[in-house]
Amino acid sequence: MNIMILMNKLTFLSLIFTVLLLTTSCGDKEDFPNPIAASSMNWLFQEEVGQRFTMVDDNGITEDFVLTQSVGRNSQNDYQANGLDIDLSKISYYSQQFSTTYSDVFSMGLRSGYGNYGDTFLLNIGGVSYDIDLHEALVTSVRYNSDYLSYSTTEDGYENNGNPLYSTVTFLENEIINGITYEKVMYIKYNDFIVTNTDFTIKEIYLAKGFGLVKYIRNNGIISHRI
Repeated sequence: MNIMILMNKLTFLSLIFTVLLLTTSCGDKEDFPNPIAASSMNWLFQEEVGQRFTMVDDNGITEDFVLTQSVGRNSQNDYQANGLDIDLSKISYYSQQFSTTYSDVFSMGLRSGYGNYGDTFLLNIGGVSYDIDLHEALVTSVRYNSDYLSYSTTEDGYENNGNPLYSTVTFLENEIINGITYEKVMYIKYNDFIVTNTDFTIKEIYLAKGFGLVKYIRNNGIISHRI
């Protein structure tokens, strides 16, 4: 393995360890009762700030995704729970922001679970943002431009309030993409706000543990995959 790549991975792993350590042992544990699980962190891009990955589409057009920010923190009321009385100061949060060749929107993040709810994976790609409960394997909110749908949280689980979400998430054991077999793949299918979609709306997304984004398909059928 290239020494520089190895050092980058070690730097990222060190950052993850620091975040997890802070959320479990910094000061009184009462201050950080909801750490993000290490298994959840593995869905993110496993490199340091400044590193990149490249996607190429069916027409041979490439796009670089450069990690510009990777930070973990206590949420400080960034997240407004819908339905439950949550002490938001005790929710952990991690985010990764990317710049792209053609200024496409792309970011990933995590919010720690609370009560009976699992860690939430946060994704914004091509202007569509998702909240995904990793424990329940459920898309709990979708936003596209000014349109927004979200489940409410209750003591008994999620409720759709008469406005169900049709976007889905499936966890695959493996997926072959461009001749490479990726283990543990998150597959997201976008099925909401159909009338506002365009040919370039991203309808299917594949993320692999240890890699992040590895494939997506637009509404016009054009496929982009990791190289």
